[in-house]
Amino acid sequence: MFSNLRYVAVSVFGVLVLLTLIAGMYFKSTFVENVLRLSVEQEAKVLADSYTKSIWNRYYPVIGYISDHDPSEWKIFPQYQAFVDDSKELFSANNLVKVTIYSQAKGPVFSSNDAVLTEKTGFLSFKDVNRDKDAIKAAGEGKNVSFTISNVDINNNGKLSTKSILKSFMPLMVTEVRQGTDDLASKSKAVLEINFDVTETVKRIDTIQFMLIFLVITALAVLTTAVFVSSQKAESVIEKQQEVSLEMASAKASAESESKAKSQFLANVSHELRTPLNAIIGFSEIISSEAMGPINNEQYKEFIKDIHTSGVHLLSLINDILDFSKAEENKLTVDFEQVDVTKLSKMCVRMVLPRAEQAKVKLTENIPSEHIIAFADSKRLKQVILNLLSNSVKFTPENGEVGLKLWKNTDNNMISLEVHDSGVGMAAQDLAKALAPFGQVDNKLSRRYEGTGLGLPLTKKLVELMKGKFDIRSEVGLGTTVTISLPLPSNAMEGEATDKETPAGEGLKPTPLVQK
Repeated sequence: MFSNLRYVAVSVFGVLVLLTLIAGMYFKSTFVENVLRLSVEQEAKVLADSYTKSIWNRYYPVIGYISDHDPSEWKIFPQYQAFVDDSKELFSANNLVKVTIYSQAKGPVFSSNDAVLTEKTGFLSFKDVNRDKDAIKAAGEGKNVSFTISNVDINNNGKLSTKSILKSFMPLMVTEVRQGTDDLASKSKAVLEINFDVTETVKRIDTIQFMLIFLVITALAVLTTAVFVSSQKAESVIEKQQEVSLEMASAKASAESESKAKSQFLANVSHELRTPLNAIIGFSEIISSEAMGPINNEQYKEFIKDIHTSGVHLLSLINDILDFSKAEENKLTVDFEQVDVTKLSKMCVRMVLPRAEQAKVKLTENIPSEHIIAFADSKRLKQVILNLLSNSVKFTPENGEVGLKLWKNTDNNMISLEVHDSGVGMAAQDLAKALAPFGQVDNKLSRRYEGTGLGLPLTKKLVELMKGKFDIRSEVGLGTTVTISLPLPSNAMEGEATDKETPAGEGLKPTPLVQK
């Protein structure tokens, strides 16, 4: 793409340079035609009028008279010689290369000097051999004719020079006819050719033309160079970005592969651990109940209880790891049904109450008396509520408070359940870590109870699997609030809670709990 852009930039640069050269030539020709020619032509008119009044009106009888004689005889007439001298004096200005008067009857009757003007031709220029003749003819008919020749060789008695001249052809007619000289006045009609030296002016025009062309081409060259450099830099940046993207994609694939392998490893290990753990839990229950005989040593009884408690806790952790591994691989399924969230919430509060009492944390509930029904998986929802309550109790110091609030939000056809605490809280930058698998925010309370760091991540995944929304807000020293929203069932089914829809724990009375 960028290589094509560079080709286009070069092509456009070439076209613009060509157009600039053409525009420069047009500028010069237009300037010379419309400014220089008109200015010099006006000067020629003034000079022609002055010459007519001061010389031509005085000597026209001489011109009319000698027109009947051969040009070789003109010099014998003193009046003619006086006419020549006076004319040369008038046309002695420095900017006049040569002045010639052409009589319609006899051809040239006056020339200010013997200089020979030879027009030179060059590139894009040509020589019009009939131009002077046509101009003299037009001037003889009363028209003013002017044109510029930029390259003329001048040979004035052996002195060679090259100049730019502007030729002006003006009609000469007697304006004050003397009595009895009408015939001579008619014979004295002539054309005045004035060759002005405009070399310096043309040079200045050439300089302006060159500067304009140079500036425009330089600007175009800078612009083209900028396009070249910018395209090369952009191409380099894009190539680097592509390389970085490939590296990131490779790193992402590698990380995903490693994560999948880790999850698979944990799942395999967890599966292997569940069998001996179930045996440990089962046998410890039998021994603890003394089903096969009494235990005479009280210390052994305490040991058996600790073994059973630790086994149950470890099995819970292993189940969390298995659930999270399944969720990571999108293999964790949920069974949607109508769930009485009111009864389920009260049951979860009752289940967490012993832990709250042990931690000296006040556990409160704000649950309406009406049965709020959600469309979710009762087992997974119970797991979510227990995880949130246990986590809040875990990170709340003594004499702190953990509360559960439930309400129906008819505006968006959802039910909302909020668990808040007055615990240590988390900084904004720590929220992502807390929601990451196996991530735990380090603080003095983080190890009150053992854990894998899967509580919040697994809870979030379970809520999302049940088509709900998970929101967490926390501030250091002020506590944490987690809000989950779940969809309500259809209006036709809303409020039809039955015993068969009530999860385990039915029969617990929804009485307020305030524990310390």
